[in-house]
Amino acid sequence: MTHPRAALLARTDVRGRGATIAAMQEELDALTAKLTELAGRVRALREENLQLRAQILAASNELEQMRSRVANAMQRIDALIERLPAQAPADAQE
Repeated sequence: MTHPRAALLARTDVRGRGATIAAMQEELDALTAKLTELAGRVRALREENLQLRAQILAASNELEQMRSRVANAMQRIDALIERLPAQAPADAQE
């Protein structure tokens, strides 16, 4: 396997200095394009992360409200059960 620097040096020997500079510029341009793409992806992921955090917060608030509603409903059911008359024993009904 040829090391990238060895390939670059070989190009210098074969093509001369102008070709090496052009090759280096191409590599820099390719790296610039990759970094630009990476930066765009990072920005997109940060935005998605913020949106997901907002969704989690909204869902957590909704969950808390639902838990409160269930607790209130349970209290009302318990109060209604307390108001029910006591059931007569089964032997007394016959």
